[in-house]
Order: sequence, then C-alpha cells, then structure tokens
Amino acid sequence: KEIKEGMHWKIVTDQGIACVFSSAYNDALVWDDKDNVPSLYLHRIVTNPLFRGKGFVKQIITWAKEYARSKGKIFVRLDVFKDNQKLNEYYRACGLMLCGEKYFNLDNGIPKHYQGIILNLYEMKIEDK
Repeated sequence: KEIKEGMHWKIVTDQGIACVFSSAYNDALVWDDKDNVPSLYLHRIVTNPLFRGKGFVKQIITWAKEYARSKGKIFVRLDVFKDNQKLNEYYRACGLMLCGEKYFNLDNGIPKHYQGIILNLYEMKIEDK
C-alpha cells in the first residue's frame, strides 16, 4: 500500500540500497488527538548494516523537514520503542524532541507488534523559511 501510494522511500548509492523508510500523513493509532495537527510521520527507518554510521538517518530527517514543509505540515514525527536507549539518544541528537509516551494494552484491536509496549513519541517543528 505504501509503495502504491508513493509513501515508501529508499536511498540508493552506487553500492546498493542504503536505507528504506515509510511516511504517512496520519497516525491516530499512536498519536491519538495530536494526529489532528498536520504532520509527516516517519516509520520503519531501516539502514543496511553496510551503511551504518554514514549519516543517512540525519539526511532522512533533513529531507523530511523540507518535504513536510512543501506539503503544509507543521511537524515531522516518529515513534521508537522506549527501551531502545541507543535509538532514543540518536533521535534526540538529530534534533527531535521527546513529547510523550504511548502505552498499548494487550488488546485484540491493535497490531501484535504494539501489544504491551511503550513507545516514545518524538517530533520536530517545521520552521518557516
């Protein structure tokens, strides 16, 4: 679906695919009422192990800010497992601000990968040029 809608992205170099990620304009399941604010949500950022440490996630965030601005969005947002300390630190180092948590109960109405977890919610306000 994301590919079909043009919301699945990849970074390709001469050596191959460096990163893949998805984007969305809504994420009410995770962001609840905050989803009413126009935002670009980043999901499933995955870096090919051969390209780790090359700054591709920072490039994605830089791109996301410009892309979001061009679409009239106010924030770039993403979520990460609360217990992934290294990734939480990395996103803060990229300029994203921790703005909340989301806890999912064990409920049949949510995807299995969310059941019983806590997500940290991060956002970056898009500044006017």
